[in-house]
Amino acid sequence: MDLRPHLRARPLRALAWASGGAFVAAVLLSTGLATGASSAVVVSMTVPSATQIDGSGCTTDTPGITAFGVVQPGTSALSSADCVVQFGSSNDTSMLRLYQSDLAGTAMAKEGFAAQASSTGGSINDIFPVSSSDAWLAANTNVVRHTVNGGATWSAPAGALAGPATNLQDIEVTPDGAIWIAADLDSAGVNRGRAIRSVDGGATWTELTAFLGANLGENANAVAAVDASTAWVVGDNGLIRKTTNGGGSAWTAQTCGAAVNLYEVTARSASWAIAVGTSGRICRTTDGTNWTVQPSGTVQQLRGISMADANVGWVVGHNDTILKTTDGGATWVSQNTTTGEQYKDVHAVSATSAWATGTNGVVVRTVNGGTTWTVVTPVTTTNTYYAMGGIQDSVWIGGSLGSLQHSPTNPLADYDDAGNVDWGTVGAAGAFGACLSSVTGDAATGVD
Repeated sequence: MDLRPHLRARPLRALAWASGGAFVAAVLLSTGLATGASSAVVVSMTVPSATQIDGSGCTTDTPGITAFGVVQPGTSALSSADCVVQFGSSNDTSMLRLYQSDLAGTAMAKEGFAAQASSTGGSINDIFPVSSSDAWLAANTNVVRHTVNGGATWSAPAGALAGPATNLQDIEVTPDGAIWIAADLDSAGVNRGRAIRSVDGGATWTELTAFLGANLGENANAVAAVDASTAWVVGDNGLIRKTTNGGGSAWTAQTCGAAVNLYEVTARSASWAIAVGTSGRICRTTDGTNWTVQPSGTVQQLRGISMADANVGWVVGHNDTILKTTDGGATWVSQNTTTGEQYKDVHAVSATSAWATGTNGVVVRTVNGGTTWTVVTPVTTTNTYYAMGGIQDSVWIGGSLGSLQHSPTNPLADYDDAGNVDWGTVGAAGAFGACLSSVTGDAATGVD
C-alpha cells in the first residue's frame, strides 16, 4: 500500500490487515519536524498473532533482519500489549516495517466465495461446521454429506439413513459427537415429522420412532441439540417436542402461544432455547419447559437464528428482516440491509460480526454490530441459499440444486512496492504489511 499521498504534517496511520480481520495499526505522531532537523518519532502499535516488527529498513531482501518481536500463532505474547519504538537520526531516515508472516502462506485471505462440489443435486437445507475443516450438511431425499478437509471433498457417511426418503431440514453435531437430524415429508409426499440420530460419527443411524408419538403428522423443521441425550425439535403448527433420554422412548410436547409454523431453533443449554417462525414469532424458554412469546416488532416470516454468545444474537427472515438481541433474546431491535431479499439463515461470529444469506444469491455481512451490512457476492447469484454455517469467518452457504460455496478463499500473495510476490528473507511466505520510511521534514518518501 502506498501511503505517500497521506504523509504530510499531521498524524499518520498505516493499517495492515491480519488473519481473521484483526489489524496492525501504526501511528506516527507529528512532532513539528523541520527539514533536515533531527527528531525522534514514536510509533505505537498493537501486535496481533503472527506479526513481526522489523526495524531493519524497507528494502526487499535486506539481510540481517533486526526483529523487535515475533508473535507465533496460538501464543499470547505481545498479542494484547502495545509495543513502542523510538527511532531517528540526523536526517530522520530511520525505518520501520510491520508485516504478517505465516509459513503456510495464508496470513491474509481476501473475502470471497469459491464453489465446492456437494455431490448432491437436491436442495441443501442446513450446514453444521464442527471446525474450519470438519462439517456436515443435510439435503433433500435423505442426503447427508461430510467433509474433513474444509470442503475440498464431501462424501456420504458410512451408514445409510433408514426410513423413507424425506427432506432433511436440519442437522446438528453436539460437543459429545452425537449427530441429530430433523426431517419432513415422506416418499409419498405425506407430512411426517422425523427425528434421526447417530452417536458413532454416522456409521449407524437410528430412526427415533418415539418422536412420532400419537400419530404425529406435522413437518419437523429444525433441531437444537445440547448433547447425545437432550434435544428439541420444532416444526409446523407450533410443534415443539423435547427429549432428555436420546429420543429413544420419550418426547415431551411443549407449546408457545398460537400454533404457527416454527422454522428454526437454537439452544445453549438444557434450560435455554429460542425458536422462530411465521408471523414474526419468537419463542423463548429459560427453564427448559415453559415457552414465552417475545415481542419481535414484525409480522414477517422468520427463518434463521444464531447466537454469538449468551446475550448477543441475530434473527433473519423475509422482506429484508434482520433483528438483533443484546439481552439473551428478551428484546429485539430491527436492522435493515435494504436488499429486499428473503433471508433464510444467519451465522453470528461475535457481538459485532455476523453473516446472513437467502434468495437470489444474497449474502450480507456486518462487522459493526449490524449498524451497516455489506453485500458479499458469491460465485453463483441465481440460487436461493437456505443454509449458512461457520466457524468464525470460515463460512459455508448451501442451497438450491446442491449449490455449495465457502469463504474465505484466495489467500493474498506476498507483496512489495515493485510488484514482486515474495518478500524473500524479510518475511517468508505470507508476509504482508505497511512500511514507514525516510521521514524528512514534513513529508515522507520511499514508502512501500
